[in-house]
Order: sequence, then C-alpha cells, then structure tokens
Amino acid sequence: AQVLEIAGELRVPVRLTTFSPTLPAQEAFLTSSLREMVPLAQVNERRFGDGLPGPITRAIHTAFRRRVGLGAEPMPWESRDGSSGDGQERPR
Repeated sequence: AQVLEIAGELRVPVRLTTFSPTLPAQEAFLTSSLREMVPLAQVNERRFGDGLPGPITRAIHTAFRRRVGLGAEPMPWESRDGSSGDGQERPR
C-alpha cells in the first residue's frame, strides 16, 4: 500500500495487473514485505527498458526507504558501490 501511495504522491501512473508479454511498460517491479521492491529486467522474452532499474523505480524505492526509516541505503539489488554485483556500474 505504501508503494502505491508514494507513486500517487510522485504522480506516477500505476497499473496493477497480471503479466502479459504485450504490457506497454518501460519499467516494472514487484513488491513484497520481505524484498521491498524488485525491478523486473525481463520476464520470459519480454524485456523492460534497457534491463536496468529505471528512474521511476529508483524514485519510488528511494521515497519508500525514507518513509519507512531506512534512509539512503543502497537498493537491495545493488552493492554499496552502485554496481549490481556483476562488476558493471549502474546509472544513478
């Protein structure tokens, strides 16, 4: 519920849906109480954007972590140096 509230505050259109390969989205993510937000790079043959977490996902996740008191810690899928753990630098 908090992610939906934050998206509304940021004026990000949200669509709750089941996955479809024809989903017209540049970014997509899953949420859960244990994993916070997990960006989707690809599902089956459907790739979202350039395969990296996009600016909307990052903005919502940053606002979520601040709201729940976790501050500016790295996203769970990143190391502290900004890489995804595969040695490749990720844009911020």
